[in-house]
Amino acid sequence: MRKVLFVFAFLLVSMLSFADSPLTSSKFYQHYIGNPLVYEASETHDLSWDMAEYILDANNPIAIKVAIINALSWGDKAEGNYSGLVSIAMDVKQPPSASKLFNILDGKTLICFAYLKALSDYFDVKGAVKMAKMAQKKDKDSYCVNFIAALIQSQDNFNANKWAMVYTVLDKVNNTTWRYDDLSDEAAASVMEYINLYRPE
Repeated sequence: MRKVLFVFAFLLVSMLSFADSPLTSSKFYQHYIGNPLVYEASETHDLSWDMAEYILDANNPIAIKVAIINALSWGDKAEGNYSGLVSIAMDVKQPPSASKLFNILDGKTLICFAYLKALSDYFDVKGAVKMAKMAQKKDKDSYCVNFIAALIQSQDNFNANKWAMVYTVLDKVNNTTWRYDDLSDEAAASVMEYINLYRPE
């Protein structure tokens, strides 16, 4: 009987792990659904040229950019969305080589690539974590950049079964004063609804 209960508990945890995680449980785009591109992304889950151009424009608000990516979501189309963004960026930005693309992007744009890359394979986000850290170095004053970077790191902690650090990495960002408070309280709170489940007692 004890063995049966153990197997059942293991299967339950495994099912929950596939269904819920920091990246897959965060749906903050709903707080920006009034933006046409966010709405389109939530309906199609396909990256359009207009979405990519918006993301690549350094003058556009970072909150809308990451909301578009959040609305595109994870799943079957996520990998194609990431490769599509890279391809369009190569056309628009025209870096000297593919390896130089991320070096010429500003921090608020680079974090979008990191976020979309993480969503394309949320079981292995180490490459996205590295990219997110590059974005943080480029933009140290943005709450949104650091919040999304922490969300990606939270996923990496989740994948490594570092349960307490799923919460603490985001809590640290939320308890820091940022020069640019560029993500709405409602959007951040909707992410934390899930993350708070890992708050140490």
